[in-house]
Amino acid sequence: MPKAPEPAPLITVITPTHNRRSQVVRAVESVL
Repeated sequence: MPKAPEPAPLITVITPTHNRRSQVVRAVESVL
């Protein structure tokens, strides 16, 4: 029996950064 497709994510977040690894980590931790 074929596996049902997974549902699309409910929320997508795009955070543009350039050489700001610490800001990316902080942003991800704030939403988890």
